[in-house]
Amino acid sequence: LTVFAPTNRAFQDAGLGTLAAVNAFPEAELVRILTYHILPTRAFSPLLTSGDVATFQGGKITVAVGGAGVTVKGTGNTVVATITQPDVVATNAVLHVVDKVLLP
Repeated sequence: LTVFAPTNRAFQDAGLGTLAAVNAFPEAELVRILTYHILPTRAFSPLLTSGDVATFQGGKITVAVGGAGVTVKGTGNTVVATITQPDVVATNAVLHVVDKVLLP
């Protein structure tokens, strides 16, 4: 898997910075948002290319690769998220830390 993992600050900015806020959020919507951050294949940063990519949730995110780095944008976002730490390797996934929560 590939996971675009938002920072704690990104969750705070999205209104999900406390356990109480997460618990108050509709569970189905939370699952929809979290699975929107996952790609069904492992993609290290050198393999990322500009364009739309299908997520585990069934939606699409837009990846943009440029001289300033890699950004991703959910269809519900007004601004792009920047990958601040690429290629964090996990047992069954690669994580790319992003500075925004991606919204479907």
